[in-house]
Amino acid sequence: MIYLPKQVVFASGLRQGDEICTYFCSDKNNRPILVIYLDKKDADGTKRDD
Repeated sequence: MIYLPKQVVFASGLRQGDEICTYFCSDKNNRPILVIYLDKKDADGTKRDD
């Protein structure tokens, strides 16, 4: 679980229930890249598209 400063959460439009997911992949030079994406969900856990 990643905790972000409130201003970052506010600026990215996160809401209650959203999850921040991270994983590593590598580019063509085999350098690791940290990928961060948002799994947008409502507070009840249903997916949201916005």
